[in-house]
Amino acid sequence: MNNPKSNSFPSLQIQRHFLESFVNKFNQTDCLAAKLVTDKSLVTLILSYNDQETIEIPYSASHFNDCIKNPQADWPPVAVQQELVAILDQLFSIPLNERI
Repeated sequence: MNNPKSNSFPSLQIQRHFLESFVNKFNQTDCLAAKLVTDKSLVTLILSYNDQETIEIPYSASHFNDCIKNPQADWPPVAVQQELVAILDQLFSIPLNERI
């Protein structure tokens, strides 16, 4: 039986491939830097502003609430936040089972 809540994710290679396009989009903004970090079973996109890790976005994130925010980090100006939200909306609009 297929369980949509299962912790079974695609291979790390597929996760990296999917998130790389978003890394490129974030890195095209003036103030943001993005990189990928891989652990045993999950790839996470780390978004930084002013050289501070600001948000961790796991491959499995479907909403902003699924991300880990660094409360000590500086947040970018509103215009940059709007760019960030637009890119995250693109990511979150893709259902987990279609992220390849």
